[in-house]
Amino acid sequence: MVNKEIADGLYTKLQSAITSKLRSLTHTDAIRKWEQELRRYVIGRLCQEASSHPEMTKALNNIPAVDLDGGVKLAILLNQLTSLTGLLQKKSKFPLPLMQAIMIKPMNVQAALDHLQRCDFEKLASKQKYCANILKAELMGAAGRMQEAYTLLKPLLDQKGQTLELRLSCSMRFAKLARSRNTIEAQTTLHAVVRQIEQIKPSQEKWQREFAESAHELASLSYLCGHHQRCVQWAQRALQIWNRLLLKEPELIDLLLLQAGSLRTLSLAQEELGETQLSQASMAQATDIIQTLLTAHPDNSSLASELPKSHDVKGDIHLANLDLDKALQAYSASAALGAHLSFRDPINVRWKLEELASAMRIAKVLKKMGRLQDALKMLPRYLTQLEALIALDPENLEYRTTAAQLHIQAGDMHWQREDHHQAEVEFRFALTALNYAIEHDSHHPRWVLMYLMLMQRLSELEMSKGGYEKAFELLSKAQLVISQAMNQNVHARKLSQFFVAINTRLSDCAFDSGKVSIGMEIQKKTLQQATQYQRERPESMAWLTLLCRIQTHAASHYLKLGMMQESRELWEKAIASLSQQCALHPENMEVSDYLVRAQLVKIEWLCQTGDLTQAHQLSLILMTQIRVSQKDLSDDQPRQAMLCECLEHFVFCCHHLKKSEQELAALNELERIRKAQLQICPDSVPLQSRYFDLLLSMGRNAFNTGMIHRGIACMNQALKGYNDLHEKHHEQHQYLLAIGDILVSLGQAYQKLNNASASQLTLDKALQVANWLGKAGHDSYVMQLAAAKIFFAVSQSNAYEVQKMDLLTMAENQLRSVQVHLQNPAVNALMQIITAQQQG
Repeated sequence: MVNKEIADGLYTKLQSAITSKLRSLTHTDAIRKWEQELRRYVIGRLCQEASSHPEMTKALNNIPAVDLDGGVKLAILLNQLTSLTGLLQKKSKFPLPLMQAIMIKPMNVQAALDHLQRCDFEKLASKQKYCANILKAELMGAAGRMQEAYTLLKPLLDQKGQTLELRLSCSMRFAKLARSRNTIEAQTTLHAVVRQIEQIKPSQEKWQREFAESAHELASLSYLCGHHQRCVQWAQRALQIWNRLLLKEPELIDLLLLQAGSLRTLSLAQEELGETQLSQASMAQATDIIQTLLTAHPDNSSLASELPKSHDVKGDIHLANLDLDKALQAYSASAALGAHLSFRDPINVRWKLEELASAMRIAKVLKKMGRLQDALKMLPRYLTQLEALIALDPENLEYRTTAAQLHIQAGDMHWQREDHHQAEVEFRFALTALNYAIEHDSHHPRWVLMYLMLMQRLSELEMSKGGYEKAFELLSKAQLVISQAMNQNVHARKLSQFFVAINTRLSDCAFDSGKVSIGMEIQKKTLQQATQYQRERPESMAWLTLLCRIQTHAASHYLKLGMMQESRELWEKAIASLSQQCALHPENMEVSDYLVRAQLVKIEWLCQTGDLTQAHQLSLILMTQIRVSQKDLSDDQPRQAMLCECLEHFVFCCHHLKKSEQELAALNELERIRKAQLQICPDSVPLQSRYFDLLLSMGRNAFNTGMIHRGIACMNQALKGYNDLHEKHHEQHQYLLAIGDILVSLGQAYQKLNNASASQLTLDKALQVANWLGKAGHDSYVMQLAAAKIFFAVSQSNAYEVQKMDLLTMAENQLRSVQVHLQNPAVNALMQIITAQQQG
């Protein structure tokens, strides 16, 4: 007879090694206890047979030194013990395949499943069969076979004759599977667990862990569904129990990890509720727990292997504070752990998902650093892994929505690189994946944020094609979804941000499609909302940067309306705030880009107010800064767009300051960039119109340098392009603005060539455009001013000398309609010239 104490001692050391190597946030519940009892039985049986099996003796002797210096590795030892278990000769209480599955399970999911496949479950007693099925479902889930696990567990929920302890274990495992399929079913199952425990008050203390874990899961689901107050309540109930249990067992690592997890969830919900200080305190407490554990176990790689989420949490904190270098370091550590664990246990889905989550965070940081090419290179590998998981479990909504997130990330980067076609491909893939989740899960609040992200991006696509009405329709629909969700009090903070972002794009659509009054009203409300939200959350970097972006946007729109003072107040505020953040976070290229865009509005303001010398100097400085920053980036496409805008202002300044050589050099650089962009996205309407604007500028430069025929060729090419765009998108008034400008320039050029008939014919068309602009753009400052400029320009031509006074009067009337904007020096100057000519 083998000494029981020896067998117990060997089992304790082996179980300790397993627990240390592979800690789990799932505490030692009834199923885990059953596993451990069975594993203890196997060690006892091996000890009994060891006298006749030298290999068994050798393997058992290796247990005390497992994973120590000079000792055998746990994975190798478990594999040896599993093989030796299959050699047991005497009759055992359990089938050998079941015993082998229990032994190999900690380190090899697929091998454990293979052994269970050989086990005849019908020969097992009721409890053993129930536990073995739950174990099998767990292994299937770990291997990515979620639907099979879900189908296997569901009928076990109502199976009678099992202890409450076992039934609770089954319910909690089922809830975790159900959340990937049906949010309501997962919540219902967890609520049932809570109710069962609450109804057995005399022995409630016995089920504290089950209650706390269920409360934590309910908190997590409530957060995903946007019920942040409810999330706080459940997280606090869970924390009360974790704190109470830790008073009894303060060193128990499982409890500390669970406590940290609940604190993280609580922190996220508090942040959404605007309780920033409480949120930071909760997150700091969670981080301290993790740091203390890592400090106490510096060489315990197995402990670290269970903490990739903690690295992600640290990275999230750094990211929120705009500290990108630190965030990247934390996320990279997390991804490395996930990759290591996935390599060690390739069939286990958990490690794949943890590595994937970290990779998506890394890509987000790289994007903010301006390293788009690096981010795009890493995403396809993870998308391939995710597609393999979806193929294995097509009904898993979490897999599909994670794929949607990946596609959105990739689409955003392609969009930023001006590759609109590939961006649309990615966004359409994302929409397909998301629609599947919405159709198969009745609890839509869980997916509403991602839906709004896609609506915003799809509207951008429509605008890039010139489809402003369709974009307006998409954004209006998104606005309605936001209003409905806000009435349900879900996702309050993020919906507020979306509300601001969606309204900003709605105002763009309104302005670009000629609905100036509507655009102005929406823009005013949006600015008020963003300002109010930022005041309510002064510590939030996200709201600060969003407000700066809205201020920049509004400043640009005010310029189009001739509201110079209002525009200046906004871009000054944006530049001041963003300059401060750039000084604190020089590696954050995203914030740097926001600052550049605000400075570009300032340059445009200087151009419009006639301060061309300062605009010229600032353009030169900004172009130099952009070019220097491009050298440090793996992908300079996003900076190219800003460089082009800066070059356009620079060209405008050079043209009016008579700096023809600088103007020509800038135009040549612009032409090279614009042609390259059009080769990538030939169907992009914004890129086409920018190229036609370039041709217009090149024509003007040619006229100034005496190359009239070359100028006419450029102008005619631009005119043809804009006419084609106007025919396709006749509701877009900005094309007529350009057409009128080109016709005036051509008419003046024909006059220089003494071609009176061509000049008059061209200027006649320009007057038609001016009359149309004056009537259609009754509430549009830009259109009224454009009409006035055309009337004035035509009045200066030889062909219309007889009608000069009439045309000057028409120009004067148009300008008087925008007299509310007489703070604009350009308007004042033109009015003075007209008055002088009328009086002269």
